[in-house]
Amino acid sequence: MIASAQESDTLAKEKKVKFLFGLDANRSFVLKNRTKFWGLRIGVQVKDRHKFGLGLYGMQDPVILEQKLNKDKYPNSNDSLFFNFRYNSLFYEYIWYKTKRWEMSTPFHLGGGDVNLSYRDTLMNVNKPLFMGNASIFVTSGAVQYKLTRWFALGAGVGYRFVFSRDENLMKGLNAPIYVYRAKLLVGELYRMWFKKNYHDPDWD
Repeated sequence: MIASAQESDTLAKEKKVKFLFGLDANRSFVLKNRTKFWGLRIGVQVKDRHKFGLGLYGMQDPVILEQKLNKDKYPNSNDSLFFNFRYNSLFYEYIWYKTKRWEMSTPFHLGGGDVNLSYRDTLMNVNKPLFMGNASIFVTSGAVQYKLTRWFALGAGVGYRFVFSRDENLMKGLNAPIYVYRAKLLVGELYRMWFKKNYHDPDWD
């Protein structure tokens, strides 16, 4: 049986693999302080429904805690501690609604994070570690994306970050809702537009 032109276009579309690269920043709470995270997602999109890849995230600024240290043990310390948290994750995102410009999806992240608590050495003018630890991360959210052009999209979403650690206080301080905002550069689309002048995107008619 010979497939129709429409069926051939559908099959070709389903086999497409697109490269993903974009900013995946979010706002959340760390130790009950409103905090900004910068993130980067790198991966692929398969069959216009599934996204896989790697996410890299870190706090824009540390949370500053007012606390005095033992001056006999830390003679050059001031009265502030600096709490930092960063994590890497593998992500999977299922696209359950898609049009020419709109996309709705459910992303999941699974990975690990590093926690660092430091103090300021006023004599050497540097931060010195006081505590270092790690934790497991699971993040789920709902996201909406709007395609401004064939190669650039903006998005937003809400979700929750679950942190698992042997330190119960650490879990309480890091388990929190997240508010996601994205800026996505569609690198594969830019490549096709630049190097394949006759390329036709059926999604952008």
